[in-house]
Amino acid sequence: MDKHEHINSIRKNLGITLKAVSDYKSANRDEIKNIETIFSLQGADKEKVLALLYLLASGENNDIIQSYRNQTGLQETLYDSITKYNLMLVTALIYVPTFYTMAVNYYGAVSIGLPVVAVEDESKEETTLKDNQDSSKHKKHKIYPDMRLIRRLHQQVFESNKFAASHRGESDNKTNEPGEEITKYTEAFNANPNDYDTCKELFLLYMQMDSEAKKAVEYSNKALDIREGDPLALYARNLAYFKMGKRNPNVLNDLQMLLEMDIQSKEAYYAIGRVYLVEKEPEKAREAFEKCKAIDPDFSDVNERLELL
Repeated sequence: MDKHEHINSIRKNLGITLKAVSDYKSANRDEIKNIETIFSLQGADKEKVLALLYLLASGENNDIIQSYRNQTGLQETLYDSITKYNLMLVTALIYVPTFYTMAVNYYGAVSIGLPVVAVEDESKEETTLKDNQDSSKHKKHKIYPDMRLIRRLHQQVFESNKFAASHRGESDNKTNEPGEEITKYTEAFNANPNDYDTCKELFLLYMQMDSEAKKAVEYSNKALDIREGDPLALYARNLAYFKMGKRNPNVLNDLQMLLEMDIQSKEAYYAIGRVYLVEKEPEKAREAFEKCKAIDPDFSDVNERLELL
């Protein structure tokens, strides 16, 4: 069952109409926009997440629900939570693409026995919900994109560095050379070349350095050797090629893979549009930018791009 079928099934099981969802979104825009904060697990957020897990599960007696209840100390709150938060959660699942991904990630983490933990604040740039480090277990569980890190990579390439500034006629002389961190993680990689997290840290670090995009490609490839089809490594590799001004022959296939992972990634659509601009295919570029805009009307400079096409 794909994402849209899954959400539609949840909505119908709860008897929630699309009009009710639309009306709730209109009346509670800020709440829906900031829905991801429920994973802080503070106060009533625990009940909201319990209700969310119930929506994703097959029923109240699911082992995942019981595990979460036991770990958080919540017991007889489920029915009240479902009644109180079901419309809010269904609306968020429909209108906030990253929320569905985070919810399924959380559900998956609890289902394989990981401790119930909060997702860290976005400013910390990481989530404490990490995939099991045993590569054999990765093959058993679907890998979902870490949208927070994908947003960070996107901003580094398209919004905050000299490449983005140049097309606006601006300059960006800011440098960031994370040498000590690179040395630390390089030593860790040399000690264990099969550790995905080390490769990930290295390609994220090298992406910060305009002169080291080739290294970002190198460690993205190593990460993909360890974890085939990893969405973050795929996205990093293609943005690194973009920074180098080189054509990755697999760029469109790689980006399309992101769109097949139960998400609608505005970052991927935007990057696809940029690729088609370089290839002088304006109609395909327009189509990709329109899809990006449909998800987020204010995303990056997508409106400016569309006006120029």
